[in-house]
Order: sequence, then structure tokens, then C-alpha cells
Amino acid sequence: MAGIGRIATGYQSQQSNQWLQQSQVRLNKIQEQASLGRKIIRASDDPLGLTQLLSVTRSMNEDEQYIKNIATGVSELKATDAAMTQMVEILQRAKELATQGSNVTTGANGMLSISKEVNSLTDQLVQLGNFKLGDIHLFAGSTTDSVPYTRVGDVVTYSGTPSTGSFQRQIDVAKNSSVTLNVTGDTLLGDTTAGVFKTMIDLKNALAAADTTTTRTQLDLLTTQMNSLLSSQATIGSTLNQLNATQDRTQTRQDSSAQLYSTLQDVDMPKLVTDLRFQEQINQSSLGVMARILPQSLFSFLR
Repeated sequence: MAGIGRIATGYQSQQSNQWLQQSQVRLNKIQEQASLGRKIIRASDDPLGLTQLLSVTRSMNEDEQYIKNIATGVSELKATDAAMTQMVEILQRAKELATQGSNVTTGANGMLSISKEVNSLTDQLVQLGNFKLGDIHLFAGSTTDSVPYTRVGDVVTYSGTPSTGSFQRQIDVAKNSSVTLNVTGDTLLGDTTAGVFKTMIDLKNALAAADTTTTRTQLDLLTTQMNSLLSSQATIGSTLNQLNATQDRTQTRQDSSAQLYSTLQDVDMPKLVTDLRFQEQINQSSLGVMARILPQSLFSFLR
């Protein structure tokens, strides 16, 4: 009978020790969660939850990069739009001057004075063609670190990426979605072989020579070229609206992901405190049981 008692008491002692160890493990886990403020610390804590957490984290990181890309794109497009607005204003003024110059009553001296203002407007267009945002020449195509336009006398040269080349500067704004931010200078202004700059130089020279017929021809060209510039500006505006809408959607998705991340990972501190106290009580109870069983186990062994 003594042997049976020793076996029973030993079994109780072994079971109590296991319960105590399990209780301590649970207590340690709760304490660690409280200390770090996280539900999932190891993969074994919640394998399914960890998979969801990794997926949400990956989505949040991607959206964060998209938001940065969009912010950069919005800044660039706004600067492009502002520069193009000034270009349109210059062409509008050039049209007014061409209208004055085409009037036979203006006279040679008056046309020469107008020619000088057209020359000044041409210089302003060169400056706008070289417009920079930070270190980026907006109208240089893909060669953003180089000045696209130079003027020497009546020769205006474009050395940026031509519109027939790989001029596009694109940004990713969503999964499998990108937008082109730029338009090339030769598309907007051309050079002295074709486009706005040729018209401006020809207008300047026609005014200086008091050539009203050629002046009228340049006026018609300016009207067509300004409409083309306005069309390009409308495209920039449309892209800007697209980016703003995409930014709103991405930010909303980012906020939802952050909320889901918090649900999956952040501890409910009031509940955790309650669980901690409860587990501490269990732990103390287990220690009490062990304290009662251990002397009996030793006594039975000695018998």
C-alpha cells in the first residue's frame, strides 16, 4: 500500500509540476505582450494571424511608396502647369503685338519697337523652356540634369530628349499602373527650325523689317501654336486630377490597412491587464498546490 501511495503522490506531483510550467509559460507570454504592446511576437503565437499581418504590412509599405511617388508627381505637374500658363501668357502678348505690327498705320519705328519686345518675350520663353524644379529641368525629357535650351542670336537650340525618343518620365502610382509626368520642350516650343521659337524669331525679324504681310502670317501661326500649347496643358491638368484622385484612394486604403494592422497586432491593454492578474492568481494557486503535494511526496517516499 505504501508503494501505491508513493506512485499516486508522485503522479500528483508530476501533474502539478506540468500545470505550473504551463501556467508560467502563459504568464510569461502575457507579460511579454504587455511589455512590447504586440499580440504576435513569434510565428507560433498565431500562424494565421502572422500571415495576415505580413500581407497587410507588405500592402502598407507598397502604398507608402505610391503615396511618395504621387506627391512627387503632383509637385512636378503643378510646376509644369504653372510654367505652361506663363508660356500661354507670353504667346497671348506676342499675338497682341503681331496684331499691332500688322496694322499699316503703326509705321516703321513703331514696328521696330514692337520687334524689340518680341525679342524680349523670346528670351522669356527660353527661360521657361529651361524651367527647373529642384534639380529637374521639366522640359528636357529624360535628360533632366541638362539645360534643354540655348539661344545665340536668332538661333534657339533644343538639346533635350526629342519627342520622337524615350522622353517619358513615369512614376508608379498603383499596382500595374503608372503615369507620364512630362512633356518635351520641342513639343511645346520647338526651336528655330520649327515651332514657337521659329515663329517668334520670324515675327521679330518681320517687325524689324516693317514687313506687315509676314507679320500677319506669324500671327496666324501663333494662334495655332497657342491652341496646341493649351491642349498640352489640358493633358497635364488631366494627369494632375488623376493623381489627386489616386492619392485619395491610396490614402484611404492605407488608413484601412493601418486599422487592420492595429486589430491584428496591437494588444487590448485593459483586457491584457485583466488576463495578467488572472494568470498570476492561477500561478500562485499552482504554487500553493505544489507546496502541499511536495511534502506528502517526500513523506511517502521515505516510508
